[in-house]
This record gives sequence, C-alpha cells and structure tokens, in this order.
Amino acid sequence: MRTPRIIMIVAMSPQRIIGGPNGGLPWPRISEDFKHLKRETMGHPMVVGNTTFKEFPKTLPGRFHSVVSRKDTRSDDENVLYSNTPNDAIIEAQNRSADGKVFVIGGATIYDALFGLADEIIVTRIQIDLNNGPIFPQFEDIFHLKSVRPKKENHKLKYQFEWWVKNPDDLENKHFS
Repeated sequence: MRTPRIIMIVAMSPQRIIGGPNGGLPWPRISEDFKHLKRETMGHPMVVGNTTFKEFPKTLPGRFHSVVSRKDTRSDDENVLYSNTPNDAIIEAQNRSADGKVFVIGGATIYDALFGLADEIIVTRIQIDLNNGPIFPQFEDIFHLKSVRPKKENHKLKYQFEWWVKNPDDLENKHFS
C-alpha cells in the first residue's frame, strides 16, 4: 500500500497572511507563483475549501479537486467532488492519488483543520507588509527547511519558494537556482 503524503502549498506574507480580509489575494498576481502551483500539483489530487475553489476562474486541469463544503453540493465535473468535512475530503483525494501525494491548497479554515496531518509544506514567501487577513499556522518549530529557491522579484515584490518537511530524515540540504 502506498504511503500517503499530505503536502500543503501556500503563499504568505512575513506576517503569515495568506489572503485578503474579504477573500482573494492581497498582493498583485505573480505569474511564476501560479506556474509553481501548477508544476507542484499537476497530476495530483487537491483538497480545497469551497470559498477558495469559487475564486478559481475554472477547474484546474490535470488535477482532481476534493472540495470541502458545508452545503450539500454536487458537480457534473468528474474532476470535482464535494465533501462535508476536511477529513472526508482528504480520504477522497487519497483514494484518487496514484502515488499517495495529496495537496492541500487552502483556504485558512482548511489549512487549520488539516495542519496536523501535513508531512510537507511548500511556501511562496512574499515580502509585503500586511496587517489584516487570514493567517497560516506557525510551522517552523515543527517542520525543517529542506530547500529554498533564491529570491526573485515581480511587481516590485520579492518572493522565494521554500520546501519544508516534518521528518528530518527527508532533509537533503539542496538549493535550487
């Protein structure tokens, strides 16, 4: 049986803010971050909250969406299944994972509910001062930095990609350029 790997992927400010106070992103769209999300999650099932899912312009191709919704919702799209709880959504996503990897892509309520199950966290750290919005849980005392891609800049925003693992045996100390 394959070993499940729960991987959270998130973009955040230094204050751990992950979204605007009324939804959406609190910073200008960074195309490389969206390409990064696609590259990391392609071919893998994703767990996403209904509010975050509704912000997508369309279903993300090449990925199964296990959407958490309190409402009894159905979809005609075979790549979308609604579940009533985050735990049910994880189970549905794991059942559709060829290699055991499941990505949790937000929002804050879903991250909070599933944080204890996470094996890895992939962070886009965006250097922007924000003081209001949903916050990602503190993780640096539980997870270990595995690798980092050096800072880049877009829209005058500096950002970098970081890979964190819960198990120190997974550490490789490699850096990407």
